[in-house]
Amino acid sequence: MFEYILGIFAESSHIPLFYLTLFVAFSFHPGLNRAVHREHLSSYAREYGMNNWLVQLCFIYFDWIILASPDKERWHKIHQAGTVQATKADTDEVPQGFFARFWFALRMQFNTRGIGWSHQPEKAPRSYPPGYPLSKFILNKLVRAAVFFFVQDQIVAYLATTPYGVYKGNEHIKPSVGLENASWAESFALCWVNITVIYVSVESGISILNILFVLCGYPVEECLPAFGDIKEMYTVRKSWGTVWHMMMRRQASSIGTWLARDVLRFRKGTFGSRYTQLFAGFLVTGAIHGFAAMLTHRDFSTNREFEFFMSQAVMIFIEDHVIKLGKALGLRPNRFWRLVGYISTIIWFGHSVAIWQSSSVRRGMWVFSPSYDLLGLGP
Repeated sequence: MFEYILGIFAESSHIPLFYLTLFVAFSFHPGLNRAVHREHLSSYAREYGMNNWLVQLCFIYFDWIILASPDKERWHKIHQAGTVQATKADTDEVPQGFFARFWFALRMQFNTRGIGWSHQPEKAPRSYPPGYPLSKFILNKLVRAAVFFFVQDQIVAYLATTPYGVYKGNEHIKPSVGLENASWAESFALCWVNITVIYVSVESGISILNILFVLCGYPVEECLPAFGDIKEMYTVRKSWGTVWHMMMRRQASSIGTWLARDVLRFRKGTFGSRYTQLFAGFLVTGAIHGFAAMLTHRDFSTNREFEFFMSQAVMIFIEDHVIKLGKALGLRPNRFWRLVGYISTIIWFGHSVAIWQSSSVRRGMWVFSPSYDLLGLGP
């Protein structure tokens, strides 16, 4: 974001951007971005998450600065229904003044999914309507945060009782181990427990952040839940594209679109364009998580993130063609086939997540701070 803002300032002040960036960078004390690769944080999970965010910044830089997407695509506000809210003159006039650009970049930095803007994902979660009562919004988010935090706390307490989880401070008594020796059923169940704890912890955190954002003047309609409607989780494609959080969607899709449209020159909607974007998107997502693992481990080892995310692209490729074959045979969508979709999707994720989860758990992903454990599920 800072390079994006500095660019317009450098242009107006006639200072070369390279020198201006160095001047600003060296004027700060060593901060989080420069220290996180040297200093261990309080837990493996937190450090891994922070490094994911840092690696994302590289891809945001590529999208915003190198590809200049905000200016080329003329990002602008839209109605939730998709109609343009601004006039043509407004959309043609990309913010150029320093403060206008600063506010624009700040909003985009926190609104990573571009909700309410022209570049939002096609399957973006439904947002609150403009003018939604602030008090009602805050109450709704407080209740969501409390419920999800309670569920997260109980799951953490349960995981600490398994051979794979432990409370911080007891690692010397109960070292972290992976899931290699677990049965398929146990591994499957633990993978879904892990997916659930990620879901509730992210949703709880996003709910609190949304409250803080609206209190600082952020529009209510841009503060969405982290995840989409779980009823849409009847294919692997929809699970990733509609249900799971879209925090990295822009970083993944911008490179895929650039490769398909500008490098390989595929026509929009063709086989080459569709699957170039699919595989490039999951490759970028794997790179974000994989490089984050390298930063966390202080070496070139990963938790098999590249294998996991590329396997998702392969599975979606197969799934698309199975669905296409079914339609060619005269099969039509109905409740039975949707049930088949739910079952196959649940089995796929319970199986495929294990290759990533086992390695991360062995390295300390399930070393938790002691939970409140209101139900007494913990050790």
